[in-house]
Amino acid sequence: MKEEKKKNSGCANIGIVSIILVFILPIWGLSGMIHGGSFIEGIQDSLKASISFIAVGVFTYWLYKTFGR
Repeated sequence: MKEEKKKNSGCANIGIVSIILVFILPIWGLSGMIHGGSFIEGIQDSLKASISFIAVGVFTYWLYKTFGR
């Protein structure tokens, strides 16, 4: 039972992150408007930064799992 719950916890984490991103996107757009750009440009810049951050995190996690044994 505990193994099954442990296996399904990844899906819950992805759901929580998705919900948080939905609420953060408007804030990212407003920050773009403050800097003189449009609402969409602010969101695009923030998404590019987020994707880069996630890619670095996945790569670091992969390195840890591969060589951390």
